[in-house]
Amino acid sequence: MTDTEKAEASRRGGSYGLWVAATFAIPLSFAIVERSQLLMVIAAVLVVIHIACIPIWRKMQRRFLCSTAWARERGITPEQLRTFGFRL
Repeated sequence: MTDTEKAEASRRGGSYGLWVAATFAIPLSFAIVERSQLLMVIAAVLVVIHIACIPIWRKMQRRFLCSTAWARERGITPEQLRTFGFRL
């Protein structure tokens, strides 16, 4: 990866970390600590939204990884890229 691509990958990783915190960790922790039914419902909705967005995020990551200079040199496409050692 070029330095620019590494910076973009790092930025994407940070953005995903914020997304996990905003839609999973923080709402869930508030719901557990406060024991409020409203907060639990909000946390549950946000967790469902988070889970529903995982395939979209994976697709975006595949496209990004295949757009790198290294992947283009080797002709790797998003359909060929395996992000896990097992099938999902």
